[in-house]
Amino acid sequence: MILITYEAIPQADYRDRLLASGIPAWRAVDLAFIADVYAPGDLAVTPDLPRLLGRPARSLSAFLDAHRDVFLGDAAHA
Repeated sequence: MILITYEAIPQADYRDRLLASGIPAWRAVDLAFIADVYAPGDLAVTPDLPRLLGRPARSLSAFLDAHRDVFLGDAAHA
């Protein structure tokens, strides 16, 4: 299982990282602003998704395994 953690960074640092990766300046500023709007509580895990799905949510790893052929095409059989 892969564990992904969220690390909040200052808006200016995020913008600079986006710019360094080649994102156009207008988009880097926009994305950094959007990311800065969310409060820490907005990132909390809630039971909403399983309730909406009517079944337990699954991990990204489980989803990718279940759809391996779609993502790899003929390479999945090699």
